[in-house]
Amino acid sequence: MILYWLLLFGFITQSLASRFGIPYLFLDPEYMGLVGKRSFFIMGLSTGAFIMAFNISSFILNSFRFPFLATLSKTFVKYCHNNFIIPGSFVLVYCICIARFQLNYQLLPVGTVAIQLSMFLLGILIVFLATLRYFMVTNKDIYKLFGVENADTSTKILKPLSGVQRKNSWRVDTYLTFPVKLKLVRDVRHYKRYMLESVFRQNHVNAAVIEIIVFIIFILLGLFRDYSIFRIPAGASILLLITMFLMLSGVFRYWLRSWANTALITLFLVINFFSQFEVLNPRNKAYGLDYTKI
Repeated sequence: MILYWLLLFGFITQSLASRFGIPYLFLDPEYMGLVGKRSFFIMGLSTGAFIMAFNISSFILNSFRFPFLATLSKTFVKYCHNNFIIPGSFVLVYCICIARFQLNYQLLPVGTVAIQLSMFLLGILIVFLATLRYFMVTNKDIYKLFGVENADTSTKILKPLSGVQRKNSWRVDTYLTFPVKLKLVRDVRHYKRYMLESVFRQNHVNAAVIEIIVFIIFILLGLFRDYSIFRIPAGASILLLITMFLMLSGVFRYWLRSWANTALITLFLVINFFSQFEVLNPRNKAYGLDYTKI
């Protein structure tokens, strides 16, 4: 998953594929022939979608390593809050790169650049709020499922984490709560294993729904690409494409574990083989010509 971030960091800092002009697709996005508020707003939506896909995929793959999360209220929200370092750094660097490019190369006034950045951040914020609100409404914590009090809201004196951990779990001593308050991780060995697994399983199901929605949006954008309003900036298309690959690889790794890389390579080879046929790669033909005699 880090490779996707390195790729995007390379694009926005113009240290990767600059000869092909790819960084300009992110720093100066064009929508319906114009670079402005709408194009940066769409870039913000796409960036927010990628960040949330990263959080969802990493949560599905790694939540079992943090069993204490299942004992907290708003499990996925707290996971995203504590997983902010890479996404937050990317957004900060992206904003700096946009401002520098627009000011130094496009020679735009500071006010215009500030509006563009505001629209970009607004797009990210909308995706964040919508996604997190969905999880807050649909996800059930250990209290709602089994009537057990959440560890972060309990008034009882709970033992801090110590001793032997559950198999495959990673030791975590503290975690962040909103906004930047540190809390101690409590011992979860007294919880039944099936309780923790049920909480994670329910969260995973809701996460899968979000992934399906992203796939549907990607397909719809392709189906209606003949209409100019659906021709989103090329940078946004790249972000959505990477988002799709990120979610696909996450699904493969979740279900296939150590066989994931082999399965992905095999899938790529199969698609590459069938791309020579018109089923996956339709040919454009001139009207009125008989191609059966060629």
